[in-house]
Amino acid sequence: MKSLNIYDLTPNLQDVEITYGTKDLFIEAKHQVNCAVLPLEAKEVIKHINGQNSIKDLVDAYYQSCGQVSIKTVLNYLEELNDKKLLDQNYPELSAKKSNPIKEVDSFLKYSLLSVSLLRKFTLEKKLPGAILLSLSALIFSFAGIAIYQFLNLKLEEYLKFQNYHHSLILFFGITSFLMVAKGLLNSLMVLIETKYMFALALKLYPYGVSLQSNDEIISGSTSKKHKLLFLLTSPFCYLFASGVCSLLPLPQNIQHDILITAIILTYIDLNPYRKSDAIKVFNYFFKPDLLGNIFSLHKEHGFKSFGKNNLNLKDEARIVSYSFFALAWAVSFMLFSFDLILTNINSLTYQFQFGDTEQILNASIIVTMLLGLSFYLGKDLIHTITKNILSPLTPQIRKVRNKAEHIDYDKKVLASEFKKNILISHLDESKITELLSIGKVYSYEAGFSLYEDGDYIDSIYYVIEGSLEVSKENQFGMEEKISSLYPGDIIGIEQILEAKSAQNKVSAHSKVILLKFHLEDIQHLLNKEDKKLLKKISLCSYAAKIPLFQNIPTEKIAKMIFASEVVNFPEGYNLVEQGEKDKSFFIIISGQVEIIKDEKSLKTLQSGDFFGELALITNSPRSASVKTLKETQLLIICSKEFWKLMHENLELALAIEDVGQKRIREAA
Repeated sequence: MKSLNIYDLTPNLQDVEITYGTKDLFIEAKHQVNCAVLPLEAKEVIKHINGQNSIKDLVDAYYQSCGQVSIKTVLNYLEELNDKKLLDQNYPELSAKKSNPIKEVDSFLKYSLLSVSLLRKFTLEKKLPGAILLSLSALIFSFAGIAIYQFLNLKLEEYLKFQNYHHSLILFFGITSFLMVAKGLLNSLMVLIETKYMFALALKLYPYGVSLQSNDEIISGSTSKKHKLLFLLTSPFCYLFASGVCSLLPLPQNIQHDILITAIILTYIDLNPYRKSDAIKVFNYFFKPDLLGNIFSLHKEHGFKSFGKNNLNLKDEARIVSYSFFALAWAVSFMLFSFDLILTNINSLTYQFQFGDTEQILNASIIVTMLLGLSFYLGKDLIHTITKNILSPLTPQIRKVRNKAEHIDYDKKVLASEFKKNILISHLDESKITELLSIGKVYSYEAGFSLYEDGDYIDSIYYVIEGSLEVSKENQFGMEEKISSLYPGDIIGIEQILEAKSAQNKVSAHSKVILLKFHLEDIQHLLNKEDKKLLKKISLCSYAAKIPLFQNIPTEKIAKMIFASEVVNFPEGYNLVEQGEKDKSFFIIISGQVEIIKDEKSLKTLQSGDFFGELALITNSPRSASVKTLKETQLLIICSKEFWKLMHENLELALAIEDVGQKRIREAA
């Protein structure tokens, strides 16, 4: 998958119509049933999405309109537009921007065969009183309570019991259509009451029924958080509400039984904690977007492994624990319900095989197969979670045993020409390059092979010849996050030259890779004291890797930046940067101390490990403040080209720098 390049990617919008609300703007495709809801401050960004402006230009536009530096915000806007197919084409790199690639996934049961737009937009003249929404919610909960009471006292009978499968399937299609239309209308009505808008009302055809739905994302712009939460809590009970209403109608008992069972099944689907569902929306409501954003990812991939490994406060920890207990309760209750229902129908199937005719046998077989398929589909995510928690800690060790490195012969002439292109190797003379090639051995590794884990002792250095590798690290939630990728020409373990130490990250083969391997002692012997300049650069790489700003960036990537940068010493009292000038350099303080001055007023003092100059580069604007040395200072000066190259390859670094930039803007205000 292509990496995200915020300098070159120039997205464009489809033909869309934009509606502006009090807190949100609603973007709708004119010729499709696609729409997205974004905050009102996205207006300036949307205006500049024209196929000519890069993401960097959009960040500049956002800064000019809001006075905030936010690559993260702009990327979130673009990802939402891309997911809703409102951009001119699909940009997979926008969905890959997050370090955690797992997203909320819709159940296949939610994918429609056909969608017909009935109403693009309906607007009330004025917003209705909130008491109406409260009354409607109370009504839904009341009838849902009736359905739940009936279910708890229900004696399960054969589901969809008819003489032939035609009648059973027609009844099933009719019941699901009635329940889904009821829920769609109730959700649309609640959104209309709360926001005075109804968007994208559409008739959707599924393999098992028909639904009437509108876009309910506009509820996110509700002026009342309590009303938004009320909507999220009420929505899952709409199927049961419809079933409760039917229980008061003079319908045959077997029809009421089938309506209730179908409503329970649909409610289970809508509460599935392992797929995009109403349950996910409720729990995500309580989390700060920048903290976790999607609890689904954490639970499904790592579940109980993550407990006790995070730095969350007590409330957030309690939410994760409660969500996991909810998921467990959902799984257990669904298994008991489905087992009971399937057993009841299997008994009927056995009876039909003994005494029934062909039509009755076929009818019972179809119903049992449908129930088994649904149970397996809803249960496989639970199995996946359990498997992931048991097997994932053993996977690296299993791969190391199964995927041994294979020594291979490689054309030394081809390797030598490529070898010299590396920025570190280019600092060596010809004789040392020849000697280096003579002591190295070429190995092949299969995809998935773990070169080393976090904490492993590193006794070798590798040069990537072919293929790609991923650098990852376990975050505070216990989840493995991709930090960066390594490609041909990169060197792995460069910081070990100065001092052998344990690995800080995990490095694994993303595809089949061919690596040139050197023993650490051989490299250290080769790079003796005569190579002072080279060793100084390597020392700076090791130093930069310890700076908090670069703590999640592989040293191999930092090395590229360091070797293309310049180290300069400045005396005390030297004016490094003047407010208002258009200099395009980024500075990291190696030693010494500098003072930030704005409008002849001292703002802050920076010292070793700090950096400055990022705002002018990110916002493409003049220097916002002056910088002066307070004592003799040594700086690493990175030009604009190398700065953006590093930003392109490491989005996490870009987001870290922008967070500091935002903080400095607030401090200067």
